[in-house]
Amino acid sequence: MGKYSIDDFSQIEGIVLKAIDDVANGVGVINNLSSLIDYLEEDKIIEIIGKWNESAREKNTILLYIFTKWDYNQKLIDAIKNSVNCVVSLTSIEERVIIGEGFMVTSASWTEPSNKRVLFFVLQPGGVKIYIPKILVTGPYNAGKSSFVKGISIKSVSVDRMALEKFPTTIAMDIGHVDYEGFVADVFGTPGQERFDLMLDLLAKEAVGAFILVDSTAPQTFSRAKEMINKTQSEAIPKIIVANKQDLAGALPPEKIRETMKVDKSIPIIPTVVKENKGLEEALDALLKLLYGD
Repeated sequence: MGKYSIDDFSQIEGIVLKAIDDVANGVGVINNLSSLIDYLEEDKIIEIIGKWNESAREKNTILLYIFTKWDYNQKLIDAIKNSVNCVVSLTSIEERVIIGEGFMVTSASWTEPSNKRVLFFVLQPGGVKIYIPKILVTGPYNAGKSSFVKGISIKSVSVDRMALEKFPTTIAMDIGHVDYEGFVADVFGTPGQERFDLMLDLLAKEAVGAFILVDSTAPQTFSRAKEMINKTQSEAIPKIIVANKQDLAGALPPEKIRETMKVDKSIPIIPTVVKENKGLEEALDALLKLLYGD
């Protein structure tokens, strides 16, 4: 389906050199280097890659080689890695019952890559996006958790009932799907009542990040919020405190909330007005920064 296809592998060197000329200052994808290895001698492959790379440098073209390692000898694998200036490893991973595909930059000539493996998800259409399998949204009763999940999600589902106080309150959970700035994530919101803490315990063990919502006008609920933070602390997952209802009279600013709750400065507090979708992107940005850095 690409612009160039190969029937005779003896012609591969010249055809790719022609393609590099055609995409000067652009990007060329060679799919799949493993197929060439199966048809050509190993020494010949390394020689050809060297010529392609030299031509690409002259034409300011980025070449992306897709390579399945299979059962090739280590000398060949090392030679291929040494012929490029960046290697990205794609593998299947399992982490705390989360199974998926991940990538990690294992080498790069211009920087010292981190050793963090990142889950990814392929969308059709949409391309490759970093995948966060489970983000927890929790907090005391009536803090605005359901509205927060709906506000950050492109689609969401929640189960509600009318409480005795005539306020709608979630008695099961909110489930949402986020698609934001190259990231996709599944979001799970828990009820705030203590009788549902077992659900919080289970979700916290599998979550990779958490939003803790608080009602900025109700400091009497902060102790409950701190208790819920402690329940997720055992998994040491990155957390953001979402200070909701900042538009209402008597709302405490983030600094006062931190002082009252006695939480460490390592946990960001983001002021929001969830019902107006204010501060939601800032909350997402803060959590993504904790998860993946700048």
